[in-house]
Amino acid sequence: MKNGEECFRRFLEGDGSGFEDVVDLYRDYLIYFINRYVHDMGAAEDLAADMFAVLYVDKNRYHFKVSLKTYLFAIGKHRAINYLKKSARAVPMDTEGLEAAAGDAGGGGGSPEDGSPEEIYIKDERDKQIDAALEKLHEEYRAVLHLLYFEGLTYEEAARVLGKSKKQIDNLAYRAKRALKAMLERDGFTYEIQG
Repeated sequence: MKNGEECFRRFLEGDGSGFEDVVDLYRDYLIYFINRYVHDMGAAEDLAADMFAVLYVDKNRYHFKVSLKTYLFAIGKHRAINYLKKSARAVPMDTEGLEAAAGDAGGGGGSPEDGSPEEIYIKDERDKQIDAALEKLHEEYRAVLHLLYFEGLTYEEAARVLGKSKKQIDNLAYRAKRALKAMLERDGFTYEIQG
């Protein structure tokens, strides 16, 4: 598997394919993350493209002090917030495609082909209930759960992206998991939330 930092170093050393590899590694994840703020896939794609253009032109801004993924997600969050301020409309984050993102980030179980039709149906229903419950959570709760469990960021990396301390992320994640679990239990669904 390619490492974003290694790809970016190759780019800095003159290998143009290194930048292409960075875009390939992070583009879809960034678009999905930005879209959770702006609730407009076209705008999310444009913001991600602009972000990569700035990274390409101003390549020396990234100093390898944090992971490239953390750096890009922090920029993505700020661009999304600026977009919302400029458009003067705050839209709740979208959880459409949450199951696919969880699977892509390694957070889900096996593929649907890994079970009987009944097991696939039960998993799909469970995922729909979780999606609906996530949609009802406070925006900060959704963001922290997305970064930690679907993007696989560490608490430190999530803190950098959201502009909070590690302790604040720890507290936020704890409250978000409790709120999600309570909401699922109210709906008659029991699901053990890991972490």
